[in-house]
Amino acid sequence: WCDALQADDIVGLALDVSDEFVKLAPKNPNVLRDKATSLDWVGDVARLRGDPDGATRHYEESLQLRLQLVELDPEGSRLVRDLVVSHVKLGDRALEDGDSRDATLHFRSAMKEAERLVAADPGNVAFQVDLTVCQNRLGDIAERLGRFDEAKDYFEAALRVTQRIVDLDPLQSEAELARVVGEERLGDLALLENNRAGAKERYQKGLEIGERLVKVDPANIRSLDSVARSRDKLGKIAVGDGDLAAARQ
Repeated sequence: WCDALQADDIVGLALDVSDEFVKLAPKNPNVLRDKATSLDWVGDVARLRGDPDGATRHYEESLQLRLQLVELDPEGSRLVRDLVVSHVKLGDRALEDGDSRDATLHFRSAMKEAERLVAADPGNVAFQVDLTVCQNRLGDIAERLGRFDEAKDYFEAALRVTQRIVDLDPLQSEAELARVVGEERLGDLALLENNRAGAKERYQKGLEIGERLVKVDPANIRSLDSVARSRDKLGKIAVGDGDLAAARQ
């Protein structure tokens, strides 16, 4: 609580300073961008201290500023990426409220802007990661609503983008771990559709990636955890299939 209150004071002060600069230079894009960032910070802290409505209010104000800035400079990649961030934050807030419709609208808007950034700069890893976040969020929503084909399309699209990230930087362990999670998502979805063979294939792919990562860095906790998760999922399928020998492996 104490940390949250201290953070509230700090980000509140940052917003006050931003407001003063806006008064001095109300049309300066850098000043307006800084205010939008401060609004995000205040929203983040409000979320942490249990004020979801306050978080939404600040995120929405930040979004409106960023929409204005992008309208002035539609090709400014920093501004467009800021817009992606705003839509994702509001999409996440909508999900916390159980509002799948509003969340979907925000994540689709974010995905559209992220796709535009990737098209303009295919070698930018950060833009690719942003795109996968939107695709996976939309896949999660579709899965929750029972639209499994739609969910699969989103998850597979995210996995393809993650593979592109790996191709850009083969030593990018974060992207490889994201591939494991992508295979798990598709495996879990296959199980929901009672496709045990498909699920097993996906989990096996995830296991192979995780084991390669462990060979490179045996002490990496996240890689070890990914291997443990994959083995656990494969073990449960084996038990369900009556293959106790495979389950023990």
